[in-house]
Amino acid sequence: MNLKSLYPVGLWLLAATALADTGMPLRDPFVRPQTELSTRPTPTPIASAPGFTLRALLVAGDSSLANIDGTILALGDEFDGYRLISVTQEETLFEKGSNRYRISLKERTSQ
Repeated sequence: MNLKSLYPVGLWLLAATALADTGMPLRDPFVRPQTELSTRPTPTPIASAPGFTLRALLVAGDSSLANIDGTILALGDEFDGYRLISVTQEETLFEKGSNRYRISLKERTSQ
């Protein structure tokens, strides 16, 4: 038998052996990796912001808008020193200093 014909087979065996001895378990490429819980600082308590009326919301990711007392605010905008940081289907979240304030559409309808 010719040694040149055994050369590719030998390389394949060497590569297969090297890959098999990595000690790493095989994993299913379609399984989602488990995420670790982020180590975020404990959030400050959330309270209702005094005197604000939430009239309408537009939820559109980073382009979300909120109508507060007739003023249209985008994420990051400020209203009377309160910065809009989140808009969801039912409420907005404002931040002033280290405090956070929630304004809900439900508050408006319950009055």
